[in-house]
Amino acid sequence: MKTIYLLLLIVYFGGLLFLYVNLPEKEIQEEGSFNFYSCYEYDCAQIFLDLNNLSSNKKCAFYDLDEPRMLTYFKEDDANLLLYKDNNDYNLGTSVKINGLMHHKFCVFDDYLTLTGSWNPTLRGTELNDNYVALINSKIVARKFLDEYIRLDNKVEQGTKSLKMKLSNMSVTLCFSPRNNCGDLIVDEINKANTSVKMLAFSFTDKSIADALIDAQKKGVNVNVMFEKTRISKYSMFYYLNNSNVSVCLDNNPYTMHEKLILIDNTSLIVGSYNPSTSAEDNNDENLVIINGISKDIFDKVDKEILRLWQVA
Repeated sequence: MKTIYLLLLIVYFGGLLFLYVNLPEKEIQEEGSFNFYSCYEYDCAQIFLDLNNLSSNKKCAFYDLDEPRMLTYFKEDDANLLLYKDNNDYNLGTSVKINGLMHHKFCVFDDYLTLTGSWNPTLRGTELNDNYVALINSKIVARKFLDEYIRLDNKVEQGTKSLKMKLSNMSVTLCFSPRNNCGDLIVDEINKANTSVKMLAFSFTDKSIADALIDAQKKGVNVNVMFEKTRISKYSMFYYLNNSNVSVCLDNNPYTMHEKLILIDNTSLIVGSYNPSTSAEDNNDENLVIINGISKDIFDKVDKEILRLWQVA
């Protein structure tokens, strides 16, 4: 009899344990905001300097840095700066090289405001190349980028664990490469497209993302992809997409179209340092930010930037 009771107790409490561990996790929520700034319309270096002037502390990780105003600042205060080792010509902050490129472009101000995007704080990046910055007002997002900063500083090989959360009326997903399947998240977002996918690609070699675009096109989604002209090689997806009847074009900036950006329907936006490439996925240190439920104001800003580039292509 005792054995039967014991078995019943094990089944009972085991059932409770099973129910407990399979309950959905409570969604992480926070009030905050997201904004987008084209470096064609705004002085992105000045945005950084203004934010810094309003902040008491910051931590930054950059692939490259030579913009004169930024150099002047960081030569005086580089204690919390990480730079890709091969581009640290001025011996600032801490040099980082783990596996591939330390390709980040982000700063966290006062543990709540994160600046990221395609912009490198260089003279070309600020004045000549096509770039943008995104600003995210969120302590939770900032904490995740700070974790990535610590990971880089400690030279841990795999990117920081991903995050999914609710930020005001938006859903935010963060992914940090290498080896965190960030490319799969892009494929998932493209697969959800109903009407349009507009993409700006500096370097595009990931076939799985190209296949997702082709599948979307076959479903009747209007797909348009702009490529940076100097990055067309045998590994580029330019010809593969073009041969599959996806609308592609080359940029016409005499310097560089450096943006990495995807706008899906009028509701979802993918930004960050992450190029849709195998190197970004497997080797480089990168960040990917997916925003679902963007406001009309953000959609208009991003769409305006895309149309500007298309009109001069």
